[in-house]
Amino acid sequence: MKLNHYTLAAMAVAGVSALASQASADVITDWNLITVNATKTAGQNSNLGTRTDAIEAIAVYDAVNSIRQFGTKYHYYAPDTGSAQAAAAQAAHDVLVNYFPSQQPALDAALTNSLANITDGPIGDGRSVGSAAAADIITLRAWITLKYVTLPTTLPYLIYDNSAVSANPQRFYRAVSLSN
Repeated sequence: MKLNHYTLAAMAVAGVSALASQASADVITDWNLITVNATKTAGQNSNLGTRTDAIEAIAVYDAVNSIRQFGTKYHYYAPDTGSAQAAAAQAAHDVLVNYFPSQQPALDAALTNSLANITDGPIGDGRSVGSAAAADIITLRAWITLKYVTLPTTLPYLIYDNSAVSANPQRFYRAVSLSN
């Protein structure tokens, strides 16, 4: 039997659908939307909003990966059991509360709503993994921001120093004076 590309595409969609947990995808996409709305409510421009979206996505990925063990960690990995759905919701929630504490009541309500629909395992274990993954990426991103990205408001400014990379991989920027 010769298969055409439509048949192969249909088989691929059916296979992916069978492997994917619909509820898990719903929790993740729900929290992606909550994240976008939180960044807009906070008045973040597209650059800062994208950064927040990325941090939330990394926390969710590492939390779910710790439970489902499907890929390479971004930064956090502690094999555990529990609900991947609860881990995803808790990780996203904790990232957003960290960056938008004034939105905590709405974010807490969204978390409660998400947790009420969990179907894939013990909620408590999943929530613990989600909190740990969120705390890990928040700490990592804060350290990188302070060490490499934050520019001083006065001279000297930091510039990218390519020569420093080979000599010391932890030092990518060097201070320079612009008064010359």
